[in-house]
Amino acid sequence: MGSTSSHPPDRRAAVDVSGIDWDDDASIRRWAYQVWQHITDHWGNDMTEALRTVLTDRYTAAVAYATALHATQTRKGNDIPYVAHLLGVSSLVLEAGGSEDEAIAGLLHDAVEDCGGLPTLAVIRSRFGGRVADIVLACSDSTDEDWKETVSYWERKEAYLEHLEATDDARAVLVSIADKVHNARAIVTDLQQQGLTMFKKFKGTAGEILTYYVECLRIAETKNVPPALLWPLYTAVTEIDRYVMGGRA
Repeated sequence: MGSTSSHPPDRRAAVDVSGIDWDDDASIRRWAYQVWQHITDHWGNDMTEALRTVLTDRYTAAVAYATALHATQTRKGNDIPYVAHLLGVSSLVLEAGGSEDEAIAGLLHDAVEDCGGLPTLAVIRSRFGGRVADIVLACSDSTDEDWKETVSYWERKEAYLEHLEATDDARAVLVSIADKVHNARAIVTDLQQQGLTMFKKFKGTAGEILTYYVECLRIAETKNVPPALLWPLYTAVTEIDRYVMGGRA
């Protein structure tokens, strides 16, 4: 009997890149569509599941819009462009299996509360659709930019936690927890570099901030958030707790 190779077929052989004009977007899109059709027709459900989220021009437009909205903003306490956070959240959404709508909402999740309120929401709804707008609204602390300045840190966060726990919109929860993962990781990095003094840039106390992220983790667990987000959040919250409760400077 002849031997059967244990190696999988070389899928690269089916992807022909000859004839592509790499300076012509239309040529590249035609090739990408042909590759996708080949995956669908010949490589089975395992591959189509792995590649179920395909980004379109809508995502590119959302990146440009988010960059323009937040162009003058930086991350709290440093000079890192704020768009780095937005791209990070969108990336986490995609890594957790999110759709293009959810990834776009990740890019725009702070647009309403920080960049114009309800008029900005109306633009988002017009440009990117109702699904995106609904997620962005659900992820917003408020539709009034000035409201943040009139209430305490914990009052604002407690209201958001109640909203997050009450919602049945799994898409909004996914984007919200991706936001928390990215922020919690940034806090850990700052703690490692600056110690507890880094909390001075927040309006809340170290204890309030820790409690907020512990509650976000609890809600993420009850909402069955994908492990791709749940475990990074658990790791970050554990590290924040180690610093805060241990009183490390």
